[in-house]
Amino acid sequence: MSFSQIEKPYVCVDTFAGFTDNDVTYEVLKRRKDKSRYYGFRFNRKAWFDQTMRCNNIERVRAVQTDVGGFDFATLGTVSFCLDVDLYAPTRHSLSQLYPRLTRGGVIVVDDCVSNNIFDGAHKAYSEFCASEGLTNSVVCGKLGVIERNKRSLWVT
Repeated sequence: MSFSQIEKPYVCVDTFAGFTDNDVTYEVLKRRKDKSRYYGFRFNRKAWFDQTMRCNNIERVRAVQTDVGGFDFATLGTVSFCLDVDLYAPTRHSLSQLYPRLTRGGVIVVDDCVSNNIFDGAHKAYSEFCASEGLTNSVVCGKLGVIERNKRSLWVT
């Protein structure tokens, strides 16, 4: 953003402690996923993220430590780009909250839109959201689901 002289705030919303128990339980009970595969991110810390930003002289990033499943996205105002949540429930919730707040010409990019892998919940949530909103399901670069505000056709790879 700095290189391109884009002067917009950057907000990182994350648990900084891995996936929530509720989201893992959903994956296990509703999507029949292996619970043991979702605990690797529990070793992250917001303090490490903040320190990395300081070490790289990045001042525009505001980190918010919370569960996106209960986060009030209205507090962010409009948004331009986002989303790497991985699991079904928080991705679905985030999309329903973020899409109405997306600026004209803004883009949501959903990471991990790949079938049959540990994080395919993001793909399922993305696909369902596109269908419910009448949007074209467009996955680019082999794993990035793209939604552009106020447009029905999306990027072409």
